[in-house]
Amino acid sequence: METIERPWNLLYDEVTYNRVKLHYESDFALGVRILNAKCLSLNVNINPLDPQYNQILDEFILNLKSSDPIFKYWIEDLIKMMTEHFNQQIQFFSKSYELEQKIYEDGTHRLTQIDNDIHWLLMLNMCNKTAMERYKSYWESYSVRYTTQWEYHIRNLNMELIGSIKKVIELLYTILQNIDVQRERLIKSQKNEQKWSKYIRASYAEIQVWFDEIVGIIGDTCQVIQDIQSYGQTMFNAELEEIKDIFERIIKSTLVVELQPADVIKTEVNSPSTVRVLLTLSNIFIKIDDLKLVVTISMHDKLNESAGKIKMTRQIQFKEDGHDIFCELKQLKVEKLCRRRQQESVIEQKYILIYRLRIQFDNMKFYASVISWPVFVIVHHSQEPLAKAASMWDKRFPNIDRSKTKSVPWVDMGEALKWFFHSVTKCRLNDKQLEGLYEKAMKDKIIDGGNFVWAESCKAKSVPQLKYSFWEWFYSAMKLTRDSIYDLWKDGLIDGFVSTKVLNDLSKRPAGSFLLRFSESVLAGLIIMWVDKEKMEVVQAGPISSEMVKNRASDDPSYAVIVGIIRDLAECTHFSHNGISKEMAFEKFYKELRTKSASNKNSKYEIVIKTTFQATVREAENNSHSSVVGDKNTLISTQTKSLPSINTSEISDIAPPVFTPLSDGLKFKYNFGVEKMDVDPIGMDASNTNVIE
Repeated sequence: METIERPWNLLYDEVTYNRVKLHYESDFALGVRILNAKCLSLNVNINPLDPQYNQILDEFILNLKSSDPIFKYWIEDLIKMMTEHFNQQIQFFSKSYELEQKIYEDGTHRLTQIDNDIHWLLMLNMCNKTAMERYKSYWESYSVRYTTQWEYHIRNLNMELIGSIKKVIELLYTILQNIDVQRERLIKSQKNEQKWSKYIRASYAEIQVWFDEIVGIIGDTCQVIQDIQSYGQTMFNAELEEIKDIFERIIKSTLVVELQPADVIKTEVNSPSTVRVLLTLSNIFIKIDDLKLVVTISMHDKLNESAGKIKMTRQIQFKEDGHDIFCELKQLKVEKLCRRRQQESVIEQKYILIYRLRIQFDNMKFYASVISWPVFVIVHHSQEPLAKAASMWDKRFPNIDRSKTKSVPWVDMGEALKWFFHSVTKCRLNDKQLEGLYEKAMKDKIIDGGNFVWAESCKAKSVPQLKYSFWEWFYSAMKLTRDSIYDLWKDGLIDGFVSTKVLNDLSKRPAGSFLLRFSESVLAGLIIMWVDKEKMEVVQAGPISSEMVKNRASDDPSYAVIVGIIRDLAECTHFSHNGISKEMAFEKFYKELRTKSASNKNSKYEIVIKTTFQATVREAENNSHSSVVGDKNTLISTQTKSLPSINTSEISDIAPPVFTPLSDGLKFKYNFGVEKMDVDPIGMDASNTNVIE
């Protein structure tokens, strides 16, 4: 079940930096906290409860005033405030500190180095604003009395502000560099995931908090410079250019892809994606006049060249709610595509979507861009399995290209198939199912020396009436799992990919033991296998194809057809691997199916089955066959020579037994619902099935 995402504004408020700052309501309270934290970071062996700590703190502040005179004005105001309200302020500081410590109690919250650097940046910013108030008062006094004393104070404060603003700019560059490292780490950690995880989402909310705080400090710094220049001072031009450069860097880093487009895009089909702006636009110190987003497509190795046309059926609009600014591109389509060569395979070239953002402030324009992960673009759904497989390979084995000679050890490929299966179906593969896939790959000659060979996995394997590759078969099984048997798989009711060992175990089980496996002759088909009570042999029926599964009442669950067949198949009584009765295993699914006893009463069907203990094809051709016809619960049996054990390389459902009506030729009819469903079975070999009307 998909978890509900926490609202972005809530994530934003829960960022540790914000929670800490919230407890220090005044600049003085926050400043005292920052100074204490700075002092402790320089004296790691001292405990703040130690009697000597106050002396160490006093020495720290004296040294600070000496090395950076801009602090003295803020400290003077702090001392004045403490003198007037000492007891009240001490109580307030103590309470704020205790509340902050509670934040860290659960062990999930902590302040990072970036947090501490921004705190110090905030301290410098408060000192600059306090110094600016002194600067204004000096000018007012100087305008009344033109004395050398006030001229000296103004000149001296000018130099102190220049030095402090340079330190602000230097620290801003350091912080941005560290944020860039954090941002790149998040991008790499999500390279195989289409959607952000909870951790990634919370981490990006933290980055937005940092950007918002930095932009606020930039606004304050620009205001200080503007105020100084209003007194006829011509300094700070170089600093303003650096601040503009920093602001541009922030804007360029604010655009991120929250929901990647599908890794395989079909032309003329909507491919939704979502981009997010990591900046609270309503809080920016200058007014935004325009916000525009444009999406283009390029080859992944030629970003500056257009490779097609993107069509948007709706105008692109950002949604903004407080700190939550994003754009959902639900109606995005690749309309036209350019390939290097006309006959180029869909997996020979990757493409990327480029999202370009333009933000206009007054007469200034700032730009940001971000690229999607690499995608394959197909023009027909039949190209999807191979494109999906190629995308999986490139994500799991980025350093191994998909050339004819390349392969990976099966142990690595097995993990990749587990990841692939889960990414498509949200279901897990166990070791037994992985063993079944290994035997399938061996049978298809894809394994060479214990390695899985990419080129061989893409080749169509010839079987009577069908030609398909390993990836077409595997992907069709995943789609069937995702779309029709998800709930059954989650409850462990589908064996799916079975190995020789699993089938041999079935042959040793009591009569009525059964399992459900994927067909190897019909794409997206299920085979029912059970131990026949009369012959005590393993027999099979099916395949139940995806087309059959789709033909159900609109309000029936996706598994309705399969569960209905299992329910009415008296020969299957309990699961082979755990011995649980099918009534108990399917109980909740039976209850969800609507009762249609009247329809079932008049239903007639027969199941054509074939023993899976069979010899080689040559031996099988010499075997005799017999057919028996009866009513609803009578089996038509095609009997072959049985072997003492099962070899999956010799098991086949190439000419599969199918669910067949008594009077309707080769059409399938199975009535377990209100309406009848007629579909032509796929892969049925009618010449081997004797039905007497």
